[in-house]
Amino acid sequence: MTGEELLKNMDLMDPKFLSEADSVPAKRKHNFLKWCAVAAAALAIVSTFACMLGKNSNSTTVMVGHLERHYKNIPISQTETSPFYPPQYLTEIERYNAMTLEDTTYRTRARTVDKRFLGEALGLCMLSSYDIYSDTNVITEAPAYAIAGISPAELVAVKFGEEYCVFLKDRYAPPLDFGAFCDSIALFDSVQWQDYTDQSGQTYRLENSETLWQLLEKCRFAPYLEMERFYDSQIETVSFTVTSEPLGIYKHGFQITSDGYICTNLMEWGYVFQIGVELAQNIIRQVKENSVPIPQEPYYNYLYGTFAGIEDGYLLVDDTILCSNKKDGMCFRVPMEDIRISRNVDLGYITVGDVVFVTFSGRIDTASGNIVIDPVSIQKGILADDCILIEE
Repeated sequence: MTGEELLKNMDLMDPKFLSEADSVPAKRKHNFLKWCAVAAAALAIVSTFACMLGKNSNSTTVMVGHLERHYKNIPISQTETSPFYPPQYLTEIERYNAMTLEDTTYRTRARTVDKRFLGEALGLCMLSSYDIYSDTNVITEAPAYAIAGISPAELVAVKFGEEYCVFLKDRYAPPLDFGAFCDSIALFDSVQWQDYTDQSGQTYRLENSETLWQLLEKCRFAPYLEMERFYDSQIETVSFTVTSEPLGIYKHGFQITSDGYICTNLMEWGYVFQIGVELAQNIIRQVKENSVPIPQEPYYNYLYGTFAGIEDGYLLVDDTILCSNKKDGMCFRVPMEDIRISRNVDLGYITVGDVVFVTFSGRIDTASGNIVIDPVSIQKGILADDCILIEE
């Protein structure tokens, strides 16, 4: 999924934020929901595996973590059911989605930050979680830390065991201008510009970001506007896909439009800054002059197949059912160290012979025996009438 798609579909927020929508001021509720309401649908859209068909609907070439596979044209869609996991089968990051620090409420971004990015200790925070099995709210304490260069009013890190999870302020408090926004999250130090898409959907790699930073510096006094922006294919744009460990974000959107605006959801809210037509068009021109076209990258990588058992700490997933020629089938190995992978077998949610859907953020390590790098989740599917249904 590209930066253009992220901003176009507004599917950029953790679904956990949806439960708090009723507390959003009425003036901003619609904008808030527009940015987050389809978050749960984001993976559904991607995991239909439209990429199976490529850009040509007659094609059967599939990229599975940068590994080219040749599959039959089997429709894939999602059901609306999903298993609930007992508390002991949740990671701490999954379990605690809200916390309070000095009377300020934060929500998890469900992403970790390396210890080297931490600033000063902020004391103990109160973490809360709802246990669906016992119908109780669970409260506990944990150390909170500032993130170096970033205002604790915007983001903090909470220690879970040996990991530090990023938490985001849970209130609408827009910045006065673009400069205040940049300073509050150390934008110039925490973000590296790389890939972006234009209004046609073509993806590019920015080869030199120095000029872009210089031009963005000229935008510091661009005012924040209380307005909504809607996608318009007739307006020239560059839409960066931004990932930043210090900010706890993965493939969020930062867009410059030729009619004079910066639009971003780096802080989940739909922030819009008016930089003016001349400056916006200059930025777009400079960016395009320093870029080269590249293939589009998916939001996550996906693997479909049959669960074939466990071997040496790996789940085995065989994709033969998808291959036109069964002799072309491959067996992939999914590491089980992560509880998000192992719990599905431990609890019997997937058994040998089941169709499964693996989400991962890395690649396929063919040199080590087709190991799936950085798996995120594994879900059960059903093969019926030449259609694969995946539990959402």
